Amino acid sequence: MPLFPHLRPLVIEILSAALLATGFGFALFTYGTDDLKYGAAVLGVLAACGLCLGRSMLLREFSLPLGMTAVSLLSFFSYLLISVLWSSIPYISAYFILIFLLIPFIWLAVVGSARPLRVLCGLLSGGCLVMIAVMGWALYQYIFLFGGENGVRVKHPFLDPNNLAVFLNMALLPLVAFTFWVRDKRQIAALGLLSLLFFVALLATNSRTALVSAGAGFVVLLPFLIRQTRHPGLVALLLVATIACVVLLANLLMEGALFAYMQAILNFETSVSMQDRLALWLSSLNIFKDYLWTGTGLATFFYYYPQYRQPTDNSDGYFAHMDPLQIGLETGIVGYLLLYLFLTCVLMRTIGALRAPGQTLRDNLLVLAPFTGLLTVCLHMHMTFCLYLPAITIPVGLLLSWWYVATNHVLKDHRVFMRSRIWAAVMTLPMLVLLGGSLWALQATAGIYWNGRAQAAFDQNDQETVLRYQALQYRWSPQSYYRPYEQAAQMSLVWLKLHRSASVAERKVILTQGLAAVDAAIKRQPRHGSLRNLKAMILYLGGEDALPGSRAQAIEILRGILRIDPMMIEARIGLSTMLREQGQFAMSVRVMEEGMRWPRPKGVPDVNYIVATAKAHLAAGNRERHDELMAFAAQRALYYGFTVTSQP
Repeated sequence: MPLFPHLRPLVIEILSAALLATGFGFALFTYGTDDLKYGAAVLGVLAACGLCLGRSMLLREFSLPLGMTAVSLLSFFSYLLISVLWSSIPYISAYFILIFLLIPFIWLAVVGSARPLRVLCGLLSGGCLVMIAVMGWALYQYIFLFGGENGVRVKHPFLDPNNLAVFLNMALLPLVAFTFWVRDKRQIAALGLLSLLFFVALLATNSRTALVSAGAGFVVLLPFLIRQTRHPGLVALLLVATIACVVLLANLLMEGALFAYMQAILNFETSVSMQDRLALWLSSLNIFKDYLWTGTGLATFFYYYPQYRQPTDNSDGYFAHMDPLQIGLETGIVGYLLLYLFLTCVLMRTIGALRAPGQTLRDNLLVLAPFTGLLTVCLHMHMTFCLYLPAITIPVGLLLSWWYVATNHVLKDHRVFMRSRIWAAVMTLPMLVLLGGSLWALQATAGIYWNGRAQAAFDQNDQETVLRYQALQYRWSPQSYYRPYEQAAQMSLVWLKLHRSASVAERKVILTQGLAAVDAAIKRQPRHGSLRNLKAMILYLGGEDALPGSRAQAIEILRGILRIDPMMIEARIGLSTMLREQGQFAMSVRVMEEGMRWPRPKGVPDVNYIVATAKAHLAAGNRERHDELMAFAAQRALYYGFTVTSQP
């Protein structure tokens, strides 16, 4: 018998809390799919769960509940995992499935233990420290960094204020419930103050979604809070008065910005953001309809959306801003239905626990504290995006575990243990998935690391070092990782740019290498317009003498890009330039003018596109339209804070 099972439970709890807090901390600063902190975030949490699961399994204490809620939860996340097999972009789907799987792994680590309350307290302690730190940082930003400036929306360490808002909301209502659950006056004062600070931090995000979600959760919680006291009417009045005073004070400090922003909720039809959101949802529904059964692949929305986008939609297009809809269009109708089955089971189990005989009001608060936190997440995810962020899935996993332990104290689910060989084999599957996911996360992190080193060497024109780092990427990164092939293709493109006078034989060799590399990248990332644009540029610079028909191929590729991504300005400018070189001036102008209908990235790209459109008109002899567009470009540049001739 290994020594590991004999470690004292306290040591395991301290280690798991530290690992979860570390992973949670890195998760807060993980952005995009090329961030090294992704590995630290995912591996930290998986290691914490692995410690708890490993000890339970080695001591043969691990058990699984067989209630409907547990089955629906495991079914939903198992389906998400299996859906990676038919994803159109496997690397992206695998990257995000690990973020989603943090929820069931935390849940399994807690509910599968013979001492779920101790494991829960250990993991919660690490998570609570991180959440309190973020709340303090949000207040510090608003008070000291922004000085309470009118209209400021605090968001760091997140990239969107709504994401910070859902993060704070997950702690706010559980804290309020816990304040009424404790009996010690000092604990009541401390938890009450903490609740108030979280509420003020929430107001600093100026998030309409957060206020609606918090309000709905508070309405559910309020009847149970006031029944805890001897004077329920007075307590209800004091709670409402306290909230009103805090809101009024916050609005005063924000110079009226809070009320002005909240008024936009009532002016739904005139809200620009709401109009964008409706256009976004309509386009998302069209994707869902076209990929109803299998979906496009988890987390691939960004790559399919441009083809369905409407010109009136000014949203960024990274997420559908409604997580159930996005999960449905990415994983198919089965994933969509399984999600709502799970949510329905959570609701019904909560009602069953609250109505169970022998339940006291304090017992109900222990159930409602995590439930209201989960309720705010559920409401948020129907109005914005949040479940695709590791900094959100980690506290969701903690709240879900807390809620399950609290309800199981009342409902007592039937459980199966590792006594028979069949159940022992079934119960080892989570550990195998955890180990496999950890290995994949290590590979992805290695690929991201070596890719960054190769890019730095590439920027310094150190070709030998680039090749060495690329070899390491091929060796250690997942097979579905496309970045090393993209880098190899970019190297070929740069060589062709710098050696236009090279011999046909030399250009043909580099052209062949570049096309092979970019085709390998496209195979792994078939919906990435930038890769196809890269291929078109390689064909264009390779020359007709090195590959007959390359210009026609490049033009056709660029036309294909614009059919699936009409907003891709690099492809538009490239296509317009090639058409102009062939003497098709009218077609060149038409391509650029079509792009003027679509929203463009703000700042330099916007101004550059307008200038490029003006040049296309000048080449076609349309001097009047050229001057009009150049004046417009000058206006836009001033709006962004620079001039056409002095861009940042």
